[in-house]
Amino acid sequence: MSDDAESQQKRLRFKKIISELSEMKGMGTELVTVIIPPDKMISDVRQQLGQEAGQAANIKSKSTKKHVTEALESAVAAINRYKTPGENGLAIFVGHVITGNNKTRLTTTVVDYSPEPFTSFRYRCDSTFEISQLEEMLIDRTSYGLFVIDRSESAYGLASGKRLHFQEHITSQVPSKHGRGGQSAQRFERLIEEAAHNFFKKSAERACNYWLPLINDLRGIIIGGPGATKDYVVKNEYFHHEITKLIKEPLFDVGYSNESGLRELVQRAGSMMDQIELDIERNLVDNFLREVMQTNPKATYGEVMIRQALNQGAVSKLLLSEGINNLDLIDELTTLAGHTSADVSIISMDSEEGATLKNSFGGIAAILRYSIT
Repeated sequence: MSDDAESQQKRLRFKKIISELSEMKGMGTELVTVIIPPDKMISDVRQQLGQEAGQAANIKSKSTKKHVTEALESAVAAINRYKTPGENGLAIFVGHVITGNNKTRLTTTVVDYSPEPFTSFRYRCDSTFEISQLEEMLIDRTSYGLFVIDRSESAYGLASGKRLHFQEHITSQVPSKHGRGGQSAQRFERLIEEAAHNFFKKSAERACNYWLPLINDLRGIIIGGPGATKDYVVKNEYFHHEITKLIKEPLFDVGYSNESGLRELVQRAGSMMDQIELDIERNLVDNFLREVMQTNPKATYGEVMIRQALNQGAVSKLLLSEGINNLDLIDELTTLAGHTSADVSIISMDSEEGATLKNSFGGIAAILRYSIT
């Protein structure tokens, strides 16, 4: 298996663990998160957890006391399997997770293969796991801010690496214009413009507050929308001056100012977003879609046909959706591809093309060296 394919698989496993952890909930503050950076001594963490277990004895609720104590004991047991946190550190997520009908089960997840070092020690006992440090590792350091707006709604986020991160959708309270007479019409017009100004200001400020901590890694800000509002917001300096310096021209016309608009914005602006793998993925899937429609296509899809093509050495590029739940299947097909030097790309679900690959073709497809039909 090539280093690139192995790296893609590790990143996919890491992303799926984050997704699973984000969905877990506890009855109360019963889920324990322990994040150990590489420079932290295991013995110090073990001692701190022992102290926390002592404090847990003061919890009034018998059920919560029992669950927290069990979680801390399980965390210590997990830590005891390691002499050091390792090169990038160690994260442990343990606790009684709700399974339905007021029932819970004790679960333990250990992450000892993060793509980047953990930056700080964290101990937290809450109803959810603390995964912010893990999520930050999925943000590629070559990133573009995305922003779409009209008078009724706005949205912003980030395109980085293989990921489109939709951060927030904001709806406005700007009333629609309709006929009024006399002074009331003038007053109503002023109220409309004041509401619009407040909405533009809020949208731009929230986006800037999200982007500013990441500014050293931002290659640009790309802005779009279905009308002239986007131009007005840029021209009238609603954005922070440091963000304004990063705004790329041109501004793009897109159909919506919500999450769908962000996806369309990535598609429209792909040519200016150098080094963004999301656009590379989109082109790969587009190539497959064009080829599979031909009379004698050099493309195929579905597990049975893909295995046949791999065994014949006919696969040039193997496309696997990260939406495939069976990671063992991804591993097996990637290994088979390696036997004939076929390229492997794990395609995210963060583009329309990526979603099409999963939903219409089962997430398993290939561009071939020659037609096998």
